[in-house]
Amino acid sequence: MVTCLDIAAFRFSIATPLPLEPPVPQPAYREFYRDAGEGTAALSVPLTLNIVEPEVPARARRVFDSGMSWKMFREGEIHHLLFDPPAFSSPLWQAVFPPDLARVEVRCCRGFVVGAPDGPRLTNPVSYPLDQILMMYLLSRHEGLIIHGAGIETSRGAVVFTGPSGAGKSTLCRLLADEPELRVLSDDRVVVRRVDGLFWAFGTPWPGEAGAALNRGRPLVGIYSLAQESGNRIVPISAAETLERILPVISIPWYDRRTSERILATCDTLLRDVPHARFGFVADGSARAHLKDSGLI
Repeated sequence: MVTCLDIAAFRFSIATPLPLEPPVPQPAYREFYRDAGEGTAALSVPLTLNIVEPEVPARARRVFDSGMSWKMFREGEIHHLLFDPPAFSSPLWQAVFPPDLARVEVRCCRGFVVGAPDGPRLTNPVSYPLDQILMMYLLSRHEGLIIHGAGIETSRGAVVFTGPSGAGKSTLCRLLADEPELRVLSDDRVVVRRVDGLFWAFGTPWPGEAGAALNRGRPLVGIYSLAQESGNRIVPISAAETLERILPVISIPWYDRRTSERILATCDTLLRDVPHARFGFVADGSARAHLKDSGLI
């Protein structure tokens, strides 16, 4: 049985011994899960689900601990991503993959098999955090990044508004949601990657409070760092300030030097190729009017 998860025109081809339950893990993933043979992708990664109790090899070295639900181990060039939430007595799944993601095996504990009227099914693990971590590695090798930002599709292309939690990404998306010329690709995480020499922004299935998640992409025409202020203004910023603002909102595995270096190289190209500024805004309709007057949307 094969089903597919498409993000940013990249595909995870998921082979599983049992039907998945649920077939789509969360509502935000509806546009991103496809039947095998449906649609096309620039690159396909084989991902196999097996019913095997997770167990990290004794020789594997722990390189990162999220402090919450997952840990990363490495044995030579092979990565072991262990999903081990503290509320459970043992790990739920383990993803095993080389850094180039030539193949991915996800070993699910036997508790992931659930009964159903038509026979046993396998609880679907291919969602956050697994897919986001795998995408981070995949994108690092294809001039791509995951950015903590809201992506807006306009008639000119895509605009990305970046910022940490609380900066106002979801708030701004709600203010723009009723604009007929606009589409909100995502209100929390976007993929930005270079396609034929031009950066594009893509929606992802990892939304924020506004719940926006569209499986679409458009050429990227600008990146704006958000700040809620007493007035609306778009302010040019220096290259140094641009770097200072964007690095904290890019997903970078600092524990993995080679992957981090590739991501930083892409970040450098992004900052050279795409205009960047700061957007200070008031969280009301005046922000939308200001963006219209500026020609940004």
